[in-house]
Order: sequence, then C-alpha cells, then structure tokens
Amino acid sequence: MLPKMLQKGKPRFWALIESSGGCYEMGELNEIWKSPPGFVISQIRSHQILALNREDGTLCIPRFQFDPKTSHPFPGLQAVLAATESWPIEETTRFLLHRFDPEHHDKRPIDYLREGKLSVVLDLADTHLTQRP
Repeated sequence: MLPKMLQKGKPRFWALIESSGGCYEMGELNEIWKSPPGFVISQIRSHQILALNREDGTLCIPRFQFDPKTSHPFPGLQAVLAATESWPIEETTRFLLHRFDPEHHDKRPIDYLREGKLSVVLDLADTHLTQRP
C-alpha cells in the first residue's frame, strides 16, 4: 500500500517544484554563472545548493532557492542545507516550500529565507525535525 501512496505523491511533489519556479538544468546554471565545467556539480556535492533527480535521471536544480535578480542562492541557504543535511532532499524541499502555519499566515520557510530571516528558518527546521516521525 505504501509504494502506491508514494507514487501518487510524486506528481504533487513535481507540481510543487514547477509552481515554485521550475528547475534549472546544470548546463543552464553553469552558463548563467559563467562558471567552469563541474562548478555547479561541486556546489551540489558540497551542499551549497539543492538538486533533485528526476525519474529520467536528469538533475533538477530548483529555481526557488535563487535570487531572481542575481541568480545566486539566497544568503543563508547553505546554513539551512547544513541543518537539514540528514534529511532526504525531497523532505528539505517540501519543508522549504510548504506553509508551516497556514492558519496564521501564508509564509513558507523559503519566504523567510528570502527576507533574510535565517534564524526563523532554522527554528522552523528544528521544530520540524522534532515533530517528524
């Protein structure tokens, strides 16, 4: 039963990514940053930026983590990724994109990060970690 539930969640997960700006391809981001080959992959491996594997094996580098003005990761993203390093990357992505307290406000952790409120995001991550099964 669980695998069927997980399969149903995949389209919703990818729809969430798309509704949050979609993805960069590795080559596209290398070109935007004017970086040498291998730079983006080194950023992914060193947990500087998020990257997800699509079912076809290609990498999706979610755009929501980048400042639209500079195309660089939001300040504080590295600290968030370090704090959530033990989490599956999909969980970190969901955490950043879902409203934490929808009854009181519409802000998501990524919104706080965009506002420069890293401490709020880290507190929310700590709360999330203690509440998950």
